Amino acid sequence: MNTQTTILIKRTIEILNELGVKNFEIKDCSTPNTNAISIKLPTSEGVIQDYIEATSQENGKIKYLVRSKAFDFKDKYFDDLEEAVKNIVAAYIITILMNMKSEIRLVEKLGRTSAQIKHYLCL
Repeated sequence: MNTQTTILIKRTIEILNELGVKNFEIKDCSTPNTNAISIKLPTSEGVIQDYIEATSQENGKIKYLVRSKAFDFKDKYFDDLEEAVKNIVAAYIITILMNMKSEIRLVEKLGRTSAQIKHYLCL
């Protein structure tokens, strides 16, 4: 693992911790020509795995390429690592909420109040 990848991993961990994300796994996916990581976030249906690669542009700036199920695995570039990680986490949260829709409907059908549903969801 090279220095750039180490920095990428360290900063990603810091951002995930700031966002309150727990139970994540980061893996070095670098090659001799790339600095890249994989982020795994657990869901009720398995694991969401996203890929971030730091890419150099012609003007010397670094852009972050993200490949994610949330973006239909199409390349999406971000100017900032924090923006890239926040987009991944937002997609992760949306996935969890979408998976919970049926559970929320079931709780509503049982006649639970809004406060009881929030307690059920630990919000």
